[in-house]
Amino acid sequence: MSMMNPILRYQWLQRFLLIIIYWFSFIVPTVALTPQMGGTLIYRATDEIQALDPPLIEDSLTYNIAGNIFEGLVRYQGESATIEPALASSWKVSKDGLHWTFFLRKDVYFHDKTLLDAEAVLFSLLRQKDPKHPFYSPDFLYKDVLFAQVKSIHAVDSHTLEFELLQPYSPFLHVLTMPPAAIISPTAFQKNPKNFKRQPVGTGPFQVAEWTERDFALEPFELYWGKKPKLDRVVIQPAKFLKNMLLSMRQGNLHLASNVTPQELLWIQGDTEIKLKQTPANQVNFIAFNMERKIFQDRQIRLAFHNLLNKKALVRWLWQGNAVPASSPIPPNNWSFKKFNEPSQHLDKARQLLTAAGHPNGFSIKLLAPVRRDPSWPRLFKAFIIACQKVGIEIQFNNLPFRDYLKAIQDQDYDMVWFGWATDHADPDGFITPLLHSKNAYPGNLSNLSYYQNETLDRLIEQAQQTDDEEQRTKIYHQIQDHLYLNPPWIPLMIPNTSYLHHRRVHNVQISVTGRVLLENLWMEKE
Repeated sequence: MSMMNPILRYQWLQRFLLIIIYWFSFIVPTVALTPQMGGTLIYRATDEIQALDPPLIEDSLTYNIAGNIFEGLVRYQGESATIEPALASSWKVSKDGLHWTFFLRKDVYFHDKTLLDAEAVLFSLLRQKDPKHPFYSPDFLYKDVLFAQVKSIHAVDSHTLEFELLQPYSPFLHVLTMPPAAIISPTAFQKNPKNFKRQPVGTGPFQVAEWTERDFALEPFELYWGKKPKLDRVVIQPAKFLKNMLLSMRQGNLHLASNVTPQELLWIQGDTEIKLKQTPANQVNFIAFNMERKIFQDRQIRLAFHNLLNKKALVRWLWQGNAVPASSPIPPNNWSFKKFNEPSQHLDKARQLLTAAGHPNGFSIKLLAPVRRDPSWPRLFKAFIIACQKVGIEIQFNNLPFRDYLKAIQDQDYDMVWFGWATDHADPDGFITPLLHSKNAYPGNLSNLSYYQNETLDRLIEQAQQTDDEEQRTKIYHQIQDHLYLNPPWIPLMIPNTSYLHHRRVHNVQISVTGRVLLENLWMEKE
């Protein structure tokens, strides 16, 4: 047995200690900063805020801002998918799962200083559900989603409401977190119904202070029932008024920016003034097979398409870290997500599957997609078309303006179609039921574009809807995802990241599970 020379052992130990000291010199002790009150936060938005009336909200920016002005009966806790009380302090469910009783908080004020009660909740919800309501409109986009399982709503007393459902429906609380379920001031609305969307009045932590073409400003609501915001003011400015976003942020003239591009992500690498907050979005992008076409009723044909793209490499190249590959109809930030190992590009395997299906020389099909501003999408479509050509599949690519694209979908004028789907709540049912249940496979519908109809899948979906236990529901959704992986109605493509840039002086930047930045939790470090 050999022994190390004592001098060599000492020199080795000395070098080892020097290496340890060298690396530890880079570790800066983390000092917990005390949140500070005050400050005006300047927030860049890529678009302009639209109608701030809960049933009319269509775009992500307006949704993001509305969440600071309006509240519903329940909400998501911070960045999690855990539901917590909001305007309802508590609730109970009957044993049969059909009756949900909500108990409202007392002494909750709207921004117009009127008090919240059960009648205000009924006004807000029934104007979307009841065609006889004086302010009902068939144009309310989410009324069918929000009330699909609701038979009736009535006030038990001034601070208690009861919902009666058509059948047990476990996603119900998640549905009540959606923007159209937010409660508005009936008094303010009835004073000026047409202009309420420009003069919104809710119960949220912020109220509208100013709304001009250039600036939209929020300020804390002094009578807010919950935890008060730390900021004095939030000013939202459309991007068209900012010539150089990154320079403005480096100089401290801008503090928060949404809809970050892949190029902006590259430009901030190593930047000490600008920080990135990022999480996978609550959406999925895919190419659906039109299962009413005979060619796609053969499972082997559909599996062949799954071997044409190296999605991992493509997404990394095209979106530069601002997206993740998709392997399931459910996004990875959802509690029921099951990860699958997506195949790389295997053209030989694709050819074998085409040959086994009786198409050794390929075929010709029509692919429909909208014109997109994001240059990454045309590049992805080009890569897909080239891969198809390599195995003998010719693609007729119909790349149409958005309105023409929607009309082509409604006319079923496609063999394959690109589509993106996002939900405003965190329950997987928001993806699976509209996109894949047989009841939604009908002409003109803008959800089940694959026209996928499968009795086994329908039974699993309905079982998941009526099961209360989340662990059991997760198992069912894993079964659903297994089924769809083996019998694919789509090619899942990618999930974009919800990305925000913020100045280093902005702290506690949180993104909700549905992609909203929680302005009420932000604070700014003084210069």
